Amino acid sequence: PPRGPPGMPGGVPRGLPPGAQAKPPAASLAYTKQARNKDQSLAAAAGGVAVPAAQPANLPGAAGESLTPEVLAHMEPEQQKNALGERLFARIQETHPEYAAKITGMLLEMDVTETLNLLESPEVLRMKIDEALEVLKAHADPAP
Repeated sequence: PPRGPPGMPGGVPRGLPPGAQAKPPAASLAYTKQARNKDQSLAAAAGGVAVPAAQPANLPGAAGESLTPEVLAHMEPEQQKNALGERLFARIQETHPEYAAKITGMLLEMDVTETLNLLESPEVLRMKIDEALEVLKAHADPAP
């Protein structure tokens, strides 16, 4: 016989007659206008206005703003990696679009200050991209 959670032998909640099925909990839920993260289709179906999810407030280092050690110091580590990664990806994609994501990931393994140096020095970035391409090729081609 099927077993359910403790207190629900056979998977049937207590208090229901044998053979009866409980409603799924989602069927009895109703969203209010103040509900967060509700499905946009539910809001539209209920006659409400579907509003796009709020974007995070303008963070330091937003696109177009140059990244400096001072700007990065005011960011959480994850925000630092995201800001650096977005800028690295854009530059790498100009010359190596097929490997841009992989190379960006490889370069983001470096220290934040080293990664920032890559953005400030196109020559150093080109050298690191070449190194990353060599590593990718070495791992792609099986050794004879």
